Amino acid sequence: MALKTTLTRTGAAIAAMALMTSGAAFAQAKATPQAPAAQTQAEPVTEAEITKFAAANKQVNTIITKMSSELESAKDASKASEIQTSYQQEIKSAIQEEGLTTNRYTEIIQMAQADPALTNKIIAEMEG
Repeated sequence: MALKTTLTRTGAAIAAMALMTSGAAFAQAKATPQAPAAQTQAEPVTEAEITKFAAANKQVNTIITKMSSELESAKDASKASEIQTSYQQEIKSAIQEEGLTTNRYTEIIQMAQADPALTNKIIAEMEG
């Protein structure tokens, strides 16, 4: 199914984006023990968010395609990192331009992967 591939690619890009920006925070978190976090339930996805997600996802996939093409021609890890960094802000901006935060966008991806009904709603929005 194309959406599952799209969601997986998008999720991987968002995860890469998070990893690239969280190096210092990750090191700090390892140094300071934290109390167990209370499990929080993500808010249900609204129809408006589905529309925003579909629009943002289309833009993100276009960006990921461009980024992947450039990564294939990267000569070394340093150049690949530079390419990823340059596209990171572009991905974040595309999501925010549609009225979502990157965190909410990621939550929607995760919920869609676990909820076939939500996946079908997103597919319908993307095709409609």
